Amino acid sequence: MYNASRIVQQVDPDSLDLTERLYKQQIFFFSKFERAKLLAFKLFISDPEHYVNEMYEKLDVKDSGQYIFEYEGQKPAYHELPACELLNSDFVNMRIPQSIRNAGIDLKAFRKWAYETVYDLFKAGKLDIVQARIEMKWGVVVSQNELAHANNSGVMSIENSDLSILEATLDRHLRQAAAYYHEHNHILRRFSKWTFLSRSPKVIYENDTGLSDEKLKAFLKDYEMRFKRPTMRLLKQWYMVKLNPQLKFEGLLLEQLNFKACSQCHDEEHSDEGRSKKTGQSDSPSIAAPFDDTLPSIAEDDLPF
Repeated sequence: MYNASRIVQQVDPDSLDLTERLYKQQIFFFSKFERAKLLAFKLFISDPEHYVNEMYEKLDVKDSGQYIFEYEGQKPAYHELPACELLNSDFVNMRIPQSIRNAGIDLKAFRKWAYETVYDLFKAGKLDIVQARIEMKWGVVVSQNELAHANNSGVMSIENSDLSILEATLDRHLRQAAAYYHEHNHILRRFSKWTFLSRSPKVIYENDTGLSDEKLKAFLKDYEMRFKRPTMRLLKQWYMVKLNPQLKFEGLLLEQLNFKACSQCHDEEHSDEGRSKKTGQSDSPSIAAPFDDTLPSIAEDDLPF
């Protein structure tokens, strides 16, 4: 889900038929770009080879500069075994404190020191010791809130039989969204497709809602989080279950997408051992972890709206 969403991120909306339905019924509250991303995701899931040959621009993973344990050109991995330790490991990474940046400290040197000195402490959750050692070594005050440690979202496994349950959930969510739209029609008839304005530092142009700029932005942000993003996530799950329930992507195709084989579960010894334990599992590898696994566990009836 994570990597497929990234693969379609740069899609050209003009390369798609934006009039195509996203679901069994029409959904009107997405912007042109949001529709394009969902349609591209749908196409990629249903016909990955066509998407790669006709539409794909190579996934070039850049160093975000936000975390210590990342690097330029870091490739995401695909896994053979659902039980792979690296696939199921927690996301373990430390955010580079803003105070380190403000002090003008060389980030390459800081990253190297942090990996060698405090990584194990950080992984063990001893943030107080990490904090103290950073302050002692670099002479800057850092907050534990600046450090990041999150759980893995887990491996998604959905069977064909879940399709009816997923559709019922999506239908119920869309009914709720439609009711909310009509309740706030004086705002959403104009701004439902433009919720990204909630993140703009500029004043929203031609605000005729009766709300102040600040309150309108808060409303649009809430609307996006409550209705639009969950709808996107549910639609993507629906596409995966309906159009490619086994999520089969051959290794060669994944390598064309700039993925690499997991260093652990594609190792011959681990693969043979894992296959002997599997029952009824496809041998086809699948996209899974968002980060390079060679680093230490670094692991979205017609309704009138």
